[in-house]
Amino acid sequence: MRTVITFVIISLVVPGVFAQSLKPEQVPAVVVRGLHEKFPNAKSATWKLKTDGNYEAEFTRNRREIAAKFDPSGKWIETESAIPRTQLTAAVAATIAHRFKGYQIVETQTVVREPSAIDL
Repeated sequence: MRTVITFVIISLVVPGVFAQSLKPEQVPAVVVRGLHEKFPNAKSATWKLKTDGNYEAEFTRNRREIAAKFDPSGKWIETESAIPRTQLTAAVAATIAHRFKGYQIVETQTVVREPSAIDL
């Protein structure tokens, strides 16, 4: 069973996450296979090597920005999908308004991952 989490990235709250951009030929074949197994129609993916040693493919699907993360063996870890701010639930929007008053929302997204991938 997958877990879906909604993230709101708020400026000045989340430290920058750094990654190294990769050319497609720098990505291990097993990782590319993992992408095509999970997302058979993914085209023109751009790749990054994240600081945690995992690979991230960024592509567009149904006019939505997608970032799919895979471990070095090609196993899917998670998928982040950009969503409009209007898709936030009322509870999430109210919590943000209360706890982060004065901050600017720069991105909203959903994250889908296997429960075993969630660090508790």
